[in-house]
Amino acid sequence: MTGIFSIERLSPRRGEGLQGLYMADKKSIGIAIRRFRDMRGITQAMLAERVKIKTASISRIESGLVQAKLKNIIAIATALQVEPWQLFTTQTLVPYSPREPQISFEVREPKAPYGKPEAYEAVKLLQDPCSLGPGREISEEPPVDYAPILKRFLPKGFGSPPDRIVAFPTVGRSMSPTINDSSVVWIDRQDLLAKEGEIYAFLLPDKTITIKRLIRVNEDHLIIDGDNRDTEARKMDELRGYPKILYLQEDISVIRGRVIWVLNKLV
Repeated sequence: MTGIFSIERLSPRRGEGLQGLYMADKKSIGIAIRRFRDMRGITQAMLAERVKIKTASISRIESGLVQAKLKNIIAIATALQVEPWQLFTTQTLVPYSPREPQISFEVREPKAPYGKPEAYEAVKLLQDPCSLGPGREISEEPPVDYAPILKRFLPKGFGSPPDRIVAFPTVGRSMSPTINDSSVVWIDRQDLLAKEGEIYAFLLPDKTITIKRLIRVNEDHLIIDGDNRDTEARKMDELRGYPKILYLQEDISVIRGRVIWVLNKLV
């Protein structure tokens, strides 16, 4: 069966995190800070004291002479009792509101068993696996897009809890040829049972998330590794130190979900 998918983009392109807004014109940011400061009736010295930076720094930021660090912008917004995005734009931003995505499928073989849109489920395609980290609420995160998957590959009750299945683009060659760079993986966030040979999203000690294969299950630790066996590839930073031991934690699961499907980019 061949065909072409298209999924209506429902997530906002603008405002997908402060990092994108951070590239706004520094002069405009300074004007916004000064406007809100004047509205609150506080001086540059008072604002500097609350943010714990020098008064001269506030003056330079408001004059547009320097680009404030992102952490300082967040602190300034807190001190001015505004949302951080209000320092980047004067336009009204519409909060993200999830809606049911619409899947259309151009079927080149109409009689094919999986040629109908209703055979697929659209799940959130998030920016990166970091959303699987502890303390993140995926149901509240706007997707960059939606990724279709055949419903027959989904576990029973996949919609409970919300966004149980999510998708991410992959980066790097550590899992090649099983998962190539710039591919897409679908992850079941509820499947946390450790099974040797399966591929999972793992929480590393530095709080980052990696996609690797579970090689060995022990009483107090797991051993994980990438699939790429190429000698030169094993020397790359993304595979340095692998196979890696992950010690189990009492309060947080180091397994953040199991990879249930892969859409590989051909290389």
